[in-house]
Amino acid sequence: MDIEEYYLKDHDILGLIFEKDNSAHIFYFRIDRTEPSNFPYSFGSISASGNSGWIDLQDSSTNTYFLEPDDENVINHFFYGISPSRAEVYFQYPKDVDRWKLFGSRAVGSQHGVIFGWESPYRHPHPKTEFITVYGKRPAMNVYNPTSSAQTIRVMFYARTYRVEIIESPTPEEFRRAIIKNPGGKALIVAPDWLKLKYGHKPSDVIKSSLSAYHVSNVTDKSEGKKKDQ
Repeated sequence: MDIEEYYLKDHDILGLIFEKDNSAHIFYFRIDRTEPSNFPYSFGSISASGNSGWIDLQDSSTNTYFLEPDDENVINHFFYGISPSRAEVYFQYPKDVDRWKLFGSRAVGSQHGVIFGWESPYRHPHPKTEFITVYGKRPAMNVYNPTSSAQTIRVMFYARTYRVEIIESPTPEEFRRAIIKNPGGKALIVAPDWLKLKYGHKPSDVIKSSLSAYHVSNVTDKSEGKKKDQ
């Protein structure tokens, strides 16, 4: 499966769902510019039946984080491939919140909520590895080696960096065009502090607005059709 079709393009409208005031809100962004950025990350040699521990992928020399944007006007969109094929990758977003688990707690090495290397090869990442990050929310990863000998585990990240502009009052057309994604998967991530200050739209309000615009459009089209037939 090709991940290219999942990336956004210039002028696309992206809606991200976050929790604000104990309810779901959609925040809308216009994609002004996109830039591809692929980079490898090595977790080093992992002992037999061992794991790396939770790592937030920081560049210690610059104190920057590879996966979290350093700007409110930037959104990162990732997929990743894994080497070797038997390696297991566990993911948290934000840090300390387990992702891709179905129920209960998750232990690293339990094969619950895991991406296997054979599922998402290093040079051919699978769409199921998709995640989106915003400023103020940092992910973490933990890799596990299930084999009986030490293995060097690597991840190749395939990314798009989006320079965005937040849309506080989307038009009905922008509501309809928006590509809606939930960075927290089946759960809701609490909006970062800077985003809480922006105006978010409750999903029910978005549906009402879209239905209203659809109804007006249909009535107009039908009326014009009748006039043409007369």
